[in-house]
Amino acid sequence: MMFNYWIFYFVLFSSVLPLIVLVKINGVVALKSIVGQFIAFRFLTDFLCFCFETYLNNSNPLFHVSLPLNFLLIFRVFSRDVSLKKIQKPVYLIVFITAIIDIANNTIFGSTTYNNSVTYFLISIIGSYVIYHVEMNSSIKYVIFPITFYYSVLFFYSLFEEQIHRSNELFDSFFLIHASITLLLNLTFTSGLWLKKVK
Repeated sequence: MMFNYWIFYFVLFSSVLPLIVLVKINGVVALKSIVGQFIAFRFLTDFLCFCFETYLNNSNPLFHVSLPLNFLLIFRVFSRDVSLKKIQKPVYLIVFITAIIDIANNTIFGSTTYNNSVTYFLISIIGSYVIYHVEMNSSIKYVIFPITFYYSVLFFYSLFEEQIHRSNELFDSFFLIHASITLLLNLTFTSGLWLKKVK
């Protein structure tokens, strides 16, 4: 249990790595780019998650707000490679309504079950669409594909969240999977920025 605790916080704060490399190579001005904003937001969310878990023992209030914002940033990242204007308003509305439904059903301290499933599904589908319609380039390799893969795994988790939480064995197994793909995502971002493949 203590081992999982340390893994959780190590992986959680690994999101600082791409942020450090981004600022070191491109300066603070890099935070004005949509990829820079997304990376900074990921670290901010992880830091606040640590604070909420430490002082409130509940990070759900944070995720009720951060999940829709995270989706909006990812949608803008995807939009750099292919035009998504036709679906922009409908998907924004879907995510907003889902967030409201989650809060109405569970309160701000309750779970984000619907929000998780919907945002993860949309990210997976839209990301797959972008990958299919754009030729392989550094943006696809270091940003779009890693994000799409990561949230596809999380979507699978969201479908079976209750069953996973009922079983200690399943929970421990998925915890290690989640930790691994989160670390891999952050290292992929970091390597892409270090090699100057991501702008």
